[in-house]
Order: sequence, then structure tokens, then C-alpha cells
Amino acid sequence: MATWQDVIDIAPELSVTPAGTQGALLAYATQLCNPNAWGSLQPMGIVYLAAHLATLARLRGGGHVTQESVD
Repeated sequence: MATWQDVIDIAPELSVTPAGTQGALLAYATQLCNPNAWGSLQPMGIVYLAAHLATLARLRGGGHVTQESVD
């Protein structure tokens, strides 16, 4: 079972994530990481997906520019 401590172990900056958000992100990541598809790697998939989602929430659209268009 993946825990938020597992997430913090790979992304220490996420230690400030509110407890309610932590639980919600772990639950969401757990639902998306199908055990039949992930097999023994499921816990790692959950941890990395939860970290990814928490990072996106933390940046709130303030990340790197990935695309720009000009008329």
C-alpha cells in the first residue's frame, strides 16, 4: 500500500501538501493504476502518479512553457 511518506521520499517538496489533499490524490492514483496492468509495480505507479498530480496542483499552471503560438 502506497503512503504519502512514499511520495515525500521521491519528492520532498510535497511534504507541505495538506492532509486532505494527500488522501485524495493517493485514492485517485490508486483508482487509475489498475493492478492487472501494473502487477508488482502498482505501488510505484501510485506513488509517482500521486507525486505528479500533487506537483501539478502545487504549480497551478505556473510551470514551464511547453508551447507557444503566434498569429
